[in-house]
Order: sequence, then C-alpha cells, then structure tokens
Amino acid sequence: MASLPTSPSSDEEKETVELAVLTKNDSYKSTTSEEDGKASDKAHVPAAADPLAVESPLPVYRLYKRRWAGLAGLSIINIVLGMNGVWFAAIFDQTRTYFDITTAQFNWLTNAMNVFVIVFGFFVPYIIQRVGVKYTCWLGALASFFGVWLRVAATANPTKGYPLLVLGHCFLGMGTPLVGTIGPKWVELFFNEKGRTTATAIYSMAIIFGSLLGQILSPAFVVNASDMRFGLLVNSGISTVLGLTCFLVFSAPPTPPTFTASTKSLPFFPVLKMICGFGGPISSEAGVDGEVVGRESMSRRERFDFYIIAFCWTMVASALLSVESFIGQITLPYGYDSTTAGFMGAAIIAAGIVFTLAAAPLFDRVLVSHLAIALKSGATAVFFCFVGLVFAVKRGNDGGLYGLFCVMGICGFSLSPLALELGSELTRNPEATTMLLTVLAAIWSIVSTEVIGALAAPDGSLRNGLVYMACMTGVAAAFSWFLKGTQRRRETDVKKKLET
Repeated sequence: MASLPTSPSSDEEKETVELAVLTKNDSYKSTTSEEDGKASDKAHVPAAADPLAVESPLPVYRLYKRRWAGLAGLSIINIVLGMNGVWFAAIFDQTRTYFDITTAQFNWLTNAMNVFVIVFGFFVPYIIQRVGVKYTCWLGALASFFGVWLRVAATANPTKGYPLLVLGHCFLGMGTPLVGTIGPKWVELFFNEKGRTTATAIYSMAIIFGSLLGQILSPAFVVNASDMRFGLLVNSGISTVLGLTCFLVFSAPPTPPTFTASTKSLPFFPVLKMICGFGGPISSEAGVDGEVVGRESMSRRERFDFYIIAFCWTMVASALLSVESFIGQITLPYGYDSTTAGFMGAAIIAAGIVFTLAAAPLFDRVLVSHLAIALKSGATAVFFCFVGLVFAVKRGNDGGLYGLFCVMGICGFSLSPLALELGSELTRNPEATTMLLTVLAAIWSIVSTEVIGALAAPDGSLRNGLVYMACMTGVAAAFSWFLKGTQRRRETDVKKKLET
C-alpha cells in the first residue's frame, strides 16, 4: 500500500515538495495555510486500498507571511521612483534659475524620462524571463541610484550641468519600468486569488504616493534657487536608503500559492502576437501537478476586451497625469495661488489612494466577479468629473473644485489595479500586460501635454485643454461599456483548488 510522505521540516525557507498520493477510490482534501512552513493538508486513505492502484501526485498550494515583506520592499521602491520623477515639478522657477535653462529644456527632463520608459519598457519582460523578478527589481533600484546621484553631480557646475540632469532622468526612466512591470507578476507568484487585487492596489498606489511625497518635500527643502544642491542631496540620500529595501524582494516561493503561479508566463513577443491576432496555439510549461496548461491564442472576444481596457486606461491615466501636471495653469488664471493649487493636486492623489486601498479587499473577497462593472463605472464617473471641471473652474469656487478633484481621484486611480488585473486575466502574462499599459499611457501623456499646451488661450486659461480631456475620457467611458471582462485566470485557480 502506498503511504503518505511526511513534511521534512516546518521551516518555510526550505524548498519542499509536498505531494499527496491519490489511489483508486481515495479522497483528498487540502486547504491553503498562511502559517510559515506549516501545511494544513489532510488526506484520507481507506483501509482497503487497491494494491494495483496507480499513484497520481496532487499539489499543495501555500501562502507565506514573508510575502508582505516583499510587497513592502516593492512598494517602497515604487515610492522612491514616484518621488524622484516629480521632484522638480513643484520647484519649476528655482530649477530654471539655478541651472539656467529654458522652459522647453525643463519640460524635456520629464519627456526624457518618458521616452526611456517607452523604449526600455519593451525589453523589461525579456529581462524578467531571463533573470527573474528579484534581480530585475535590483536592477531597477540600481538605475534609480545612478539617476539621483547624476542629478547631484550636475550641481557641481550648474550652468553646464543640464546634460547630466537629462542623463539622470534617463536612468530614472530605465528604473521605472524595471520595478513597475514586475509588480503584478510578483503578486501572482506570492498571492492567491483572494489577495491579488489588494496587493496590486497597494503596489500601484505606492508610486502615486511617492509623487505626492515629492511634491511636498521638494519645495520644503528648495525654498530658493541656492538651496538646489542641498535639496538634491536630501532626495538622493532618501532614495539610497529606501532603495535598500529591494533586498526584501524574493524570487518565487518554494510552494506556489495557486495553479497559475506554478506555471511560467509566456514570452513577451508570442503574447504580443496573440494580442494582435497572429500566431497559432502556444504551448507552455507544465505545472507542479504535471498537467500541461494549454495557452491557446486569445479569442476575438478576449482581444477586443484587452483593446478596450488598454484604450480606457490610456485615456484616463493620461488625463489624470495632465491635470496633475497643469494644475497650476488650470487654476492660477482664476485667482488661486500656487499653494491652493498644490493642495488641490494633493487632494486628487490622497482621495484616490485612500479609496483604492479601502476598496481593494472588497474586490478580492466580496465583489470578486464585478471588476469589469467597477471599471465601467469608474471610467464614466471620471468623464463626468471632467465635464464638471470645464464649468467649475472659476473664481471663488474652492469647495466645488475640491469636491470634483476628490471624486476624480477616487474614480480614476482606483482603475489602476482593476485594469492591471483584468488585463492579466486576458493575456495570462502580468508583466507583458503591465508593460503595454505603462508604455501606452506614457506615449499618450506626451501627446496630451503637447496638445493641451497648444490649446492654451492667450491669457493662459486652459479651458480648451479641459474640453479636450473631457472628450478624451468621454470616448473611453463609452467604449468601456462594451467590456465583458471574463476572469479566466481566477476561474482556473478556483477550479484547480477545488480539484485538490
């Protein structure tokens, strides 16, 4: 008679293969444990088992508490990247004066970073496939380290330091996709279907919180142009210390949390061909239970859904980024000072972060099959916010503007984890999905920046720019209602868990 193997150790750090032997007429039951290294697997073997029964191994899925340390490390690095990317945004005048650059040269600091996000982003899925999520994260932290200290080096000779500033932003543009793309893949490796949306929300909100932090800290340390070197030293010191949290990020756990986590993602270019409708069926690696997972080409419905998600997220994300970038130019012509404009920008981010983190557990455990409806509703609400903003930007309307900005942040930023999760459900490749959505948003943000700047009125008013953003989000909201949003990855994980 076949016997059940026992677990050799309770230490979670040891890689153990825990299998239960299922014989003829046997029954097997397993649950997922959150205790470090302790399995809660129970098997019932009847007294009179068939000695000729063929043994078939079944997997045990497990969660590890150390996943929270890794998530904290990834989130902190994302905060650092968000802070570094907008460090100069709130100190526009001081930066131009200190480095003796024009407005166009100042704008190209951000554009240089976005260009590298776009170009370098296409190589990130390949890097992840080659070296894994842990070393990809380390490379991202290293690129950020070089970027911030190159900006400090530019202060040695301010009038000739502009090339070093641009080079520093290029390194930051390399670090952003390296760290930003691995998030959903790392979450898939360490979290089960009841925690993925929450973990993705925490991770995606971290870079937004970093942007808020950068807008608060930079004017606090750089009051005058002469404070620029000190401010950049503070920024570099914070980034260096917090960047060490990359060592909290682990590779794949010894025992996967779900069936999906036990399989390898498809390579990026086959996935891209699948999204574009080219290529036939694609084979994949076998899972831990020995079953080969069929990854057939995406159906027309799945491709159409992915196009909708990508289009909606690109339009909404670029509109929100444009509001953050132009918040001063939107409000200053109507008598609001820069401090009030800064608080309004902070209201968008703060409201979005708080609501997204509060709502994410509901989507994981209660509204598990309603992600598509939430995305449709959020995109529509953002459209109405922009329509209201066209008429609300006027003198003495502080309360109305704060209200609109808060609702805009709540409905807009909460779409980030929804778009990432639904996109990953369709492609079955989280890193490719994240890269594509990030690159598309970066491309359209550059386009929107140029368009909004060209639509500015002679008196500096951006009302025409707000109309453009309302039209942009309106088209996205209309298309979102054609989304079906099948959660195929979740369905597979639930099915496999029930089978075991």
